[in-house]
Amino acid sequence: MHMRLLLTVALAGLTLASSAAAQTTRPVIASDADMPPTQFPMPRPPSEILNTPALESDLLPPLRAEVERLLRDYDIKDPTILNRLRIGLASIDLIENQPERALRLIAE
Repeated sequence: MHMRLLLTVALAGLTLASSAAAQTTRPVIASDADMPPTQFPMPRPPSEILNTPALESDLLPPLRAEVERLLRDYDIKDPTILNRLRIGLASIDLIENQPERALRLIAE
């Protein structure tokens, strides 16, 4: 009787553990085809924003937020995609005059 109760508790624990693991599984990005679609509203054409303060104030914050979301919420298996995202963040850091953050990203 004691063994049966122990086995039942163990099986219930395994079921809960596998259910919790399934809930925390992140979507996988294995290729460009797996990338979620993303759009950014542009207040003006890109040619008018380039080399202006609007680049830093209007465009870079949503770009940074999206890249950080992808890195946090997705399991990125493709090393090229992972490197491109990190290089993009490092580029934003450099534009924002944050070379230390850029160097930390490059070192990862």
